[in-house]
Amino acid sequence: MMRLTLLTTALILLATASTSAQQTNPSPNPPPMESFTLDSLLHQLNASGGPFLPFLDRPSLRCGIYRLPAGGVDRQDPHRLDEIYYVIQGRARFEAEGQTRDAQPGDVIFVEAQAAHHFYDIESELVLLVVFPK
Repeated sequence: MMRLTLLTTALILLATASTSAQQTNPSPNPPPMESFTLDSLLHQLNASGGPFLPFLDRPSLRCGIYRLPAGGVDRQDPHRLDEIYYVIQGRARFEAEGQTRDAQPGDVIFVEAQAAHHFYDIESELVLLVVFPK
């Protein structure tokens, strides 16, 4: 519960720092608040056929759902921006620049910009909330 509270607080602070909102398709007058359900996001992710679904795109913040199957391979390249992962479901190992740790539901993992990182030894389907600045 403490981890979820910390993540929620971080997301609220990042979202309120944004001066306007837009989803993947920008609109001239975006709403000041948006909400999403995990079920709806997973349904959209399934329909997309891909491993990543961007669902929020604002001037200062982007969010998406990233899913990797059990036994899958995470083929990420280092990103130009800092990144936060929140593990919604699944179990795996995570490595960033030679540091490793377990990843399980409720974990929050920060990765610095340009750091080589990936999930591996994915025991069960991994579903992650991904948050990064723009």
